[in-house]
Amino acid sequence: MAEGYIKLYRCIADSDIYKMAPLYLRVFERLVLESNHKEVIIPFKESSTGRKLIKRGERLTSLSQIAEWVGWYERGIFKIPNKKTIKVILDWLVDQKMIELLGNGKVTHYFIVNYNSYQDQQPNESNGKVTERKRSLDTNKNEENEKKNIYSEVCAKTIAFLNEISGSKYTTSNGNCTFISARIKEGFSLDDFKKVIITKWKDPDFNKKYYRPSTLFNSKKFEGYLNETRAKAFDEV
Repeated sequence: MAEGYIKLYRCIADSDIYKMAPLYLRVFERLVLESNHKEVIIPFKESSTGRKLIKRGERLTSLSQIAEWVGWYERGIFKIPNKKTIKVILDWLVDQKMIELLGNGKVTHYFIVNYNSYQDQQPNESNGKVTERKRSLDTNKNEENEKKNIYSEVCAKTIAFLNEISGSKYTTSNGNCTFISARIKEGFSLDDFKKVIITKWKDPDFNKKYYRPSTLFNSKKFEGYLNETRAKAFDEV
């Protein structure tokens, strides 16, 4: 069997095939495992060219071979289901639109419907490209996690400074940090948050009961507060 893997979703436990006799799922899983992950041309004497193209997600086989694939040992004896049982299972899979049977019936040529859902690789994509794509996804994920850590750190320091200045007890809840994170994405720094906090705290016209993150760091007001701070030439905190 070729190297590689297939994906098995947890929701299969709720599917119709999981409610059938165990051999149904065993056959389908093996059909997916044995199907080609890329196009190949094989010798085929019944073709006018003597060759046959087998596409990704397809396999040319026989009922007997499938039966051998799904055989099992019982008390030291290898048991193989009969071909009629395999044919019944294949017909059921066709009815469920899980596979298609191709050709004239002299051989078993099957195709896995939605094959790409079972194999995380795009058609004709080499292993190198898959590795490169996975590495890129991992890099993006790491960068995103790093950004989240920075946002969380700035949020925590901003809330701590706000509590220190105002004597409040605000927390780093999702609601409070939402406004701060949004401003960070717009390019504002921890010093900017501190400037706004101390400026508004010293402003006699600023009502202290509105001295909370949703007011101070709201997008419609924050930049105005900061521009006001810079206009008054306050020193950095």
